[in-house]
Amino acid sequence: GASFLKHILDDERPWIPEEVEDKLLHRLKTELNDFQQAATLSGDGALTLPDHANRTLILSHPLIRDKAGSQRAHARGAKAGDRFLDQLLVDRALPAAVQRALDVEVSANDVPPPFALATAGVPVYRSLGALAGDGEALPPTAIFADLPDAPEGAFIVQLDVDTLELARLGEARPYKRHSWHLFVSSREIANLPTIVRRTDDHAFQATGVPVTLAVVRGQTGGDRMRVVYASARPTCRPEEIPSAGSQILGHHAKVLGA
Repeated sequence: GASFLKHILDDERPWIPEEVEDKLLHRLKTELNDFQQAATLSGDGALTLPDHANRTLILSHPLIRDKAGSQRAHARGAKAGDRFLDQLLVDRALPAAVQRALDVEVSANDVPPPFALATAGVPVYRSLGALAGDGEALPPTAIFADLPDAPEGAFIVQLDVDTLELARLGEARPYKRHSWHLFVSSREIANLPTIVRRTDDHAFQATGVPVTLAVVRGQTGGDRMRVVYASARPTCRPEEIPSAGSQILGHHAKVLGA
């Protein structure tokens, strides 16, 4: 309860205490061993499955899905083989957590881009967090798309977290995790799915990083912006953020690969 209030009121990211993480990872390891599955604890908040291409199991905090839940696991950095398990799932439904750990899940890097790559062209970002930073320019990237008909100021984002998965575009709901989208740079508020970035060292409650995909509902009191979501995730509640510490990066222009 206390971490929830701090997360909502003070934008303070909640963390899983290391002693709690250790206890749950040991329980998970024991349960996996009972299923004849090898598992190795690394001491940095990760549990590795050597017989599953070194898949790495990481606990996520219940308020922030698909992100490392402890400070030490966050410090190790994201790896290609990471699989996130909700802390409450491991704590309260261990057999279900084991089944999820052993399932072959799709990660963002497993979804090929629906466009040709190039050495220059439209910049591509494979997560919302990759757009973090400050200043007027987009962050540097090593990935570019060959899209000759792209409008000026275009950039591509592969969504790595659900924030608008219930939103409709016509009859479809295209804003799902792992999907690819073309955005056009803009600093204006519009009634469109918008990439918003915080530059005040705070993260969005919906994504756990300083960047989110939302709809901006204008200014509140002149010095704050209200961002809203269309998601079943409990952390995707409307947020009011300071205008002075936030930037609109661009608006949605096109679904790619639909």
